Amino acid sequence: MLDVTTDQIRVFLHILAATVWIGGQITLGIVVPLLRPAGTEVVHAAARRYQMIAWPAYGVLLVTGAWNLIDADLDAMSDMWISTLSVKLWLVLISGAAAFGHQLVGAHAGATDDPDRAKKLRMFSGILAGVALLSAIASAFFGVQLA
Repeated sequence: MLDVTTDQIRVFLHILAATVWIGGQITLGIVVPLLRPAGTEVVHAAARRYQMIAWPAYGVLLVTGAWNLIDADLDAMSDMWISTLSVKLWLVLISGAAAFGHQLVGAHAGATDDPDRAKKLRMFSGILAGVALLSAIASAFFGVQLA
């Protein structure tokens, strides 16, 4: 059997966290429309359950990503590699910020008594969810390029 290295553990944890962060968003995107007829409480319960693992996974992505950078010889990397890394890091931040915004705006949509405002907030929240997912997917692609 092959030896297990700390590099392998770091990369495994990074990939595992990415599967939770990205895969959970894809799954909720598919499941939430099916849950809506059951009521907003069911949708909110599903979202809250996902958040219980999503945000820790995002944290693991940040920690293992920083660990990846600490272990990389950045001085030996090309300007194109560094440029790709910069884009990836921005996408990671955009994904987290958009997901957080989605969570906040969605909460405000549920708390307002004005149906028109709630509809606009839900639409904006949906846009933020899309931005969070697309930037996470793009970040994963650039991560593969950097590997």
